[in-house]
Amino acid sequence: AGVEAVVRLLETGDSTLAGFDWVAFPCLNPAGYAEGTRENGAGVDINRSFENEEVAEALAVKRVLRGAAFDVFIECHEDWEASAFYMFECGDAAGALGGRVMAEVARECPVSHASDIDGMRAVDGVIQVDEEFAEYGHRSLALYMWRFHAKRVLTCEAPGSLPFEQCVTAHMAAIRSALANAGL
Repeated sequence: AGVEAVVRLLETGDSTLAGFDWVAFPCLNPAGYAEGTRENGAGVDINRSFENEEVAEALAVKRVLRGAAFDVFIECHEDWEASAFYMFECGDAAGALGGRVMAEVARECPVSHASDIDGMRAVDGVIQVDEEFAEYGHRSLALYMWRFHAKRVLTCEAPGSLPFEQCVTAHMAAIRSALANAGL
């Protein structure tokens, strides 16, 4: 659903994208996308490989982004176990976008109100990633981006249990809201 959301925004020339300098990676794992798995064609989870200098897809992203800096980086994922949308947010809590983004997403699909998501503290569907959590390194794309390229990173997790189209529109709402509020 995340791939489709990004492609739709790009193909339609969505006005939300106007006024931004941006880079889009609609699909970092085409082999995994085709097979419906997290792993690439070599059986490696790319999103746990950004500290590894041997994974081709991660190396390609690093090469493209060398020297780049962003105010916000947005990832679109799908959690096949989830029944409601949630997100991870990396960045200064004072400038948090999560609450505003989740308010818009709630118009498209259920938002998690669990106080604990995957063993992490959550508030209205937002898991605020702090420096202690980030001490695990930069294995994921989100932590890599936060560590080296972006002031704020949002990893949106659409609930895979919902209809595909609903997940697509939820991701599109998240992207639009994050960009509309990124300058606040």
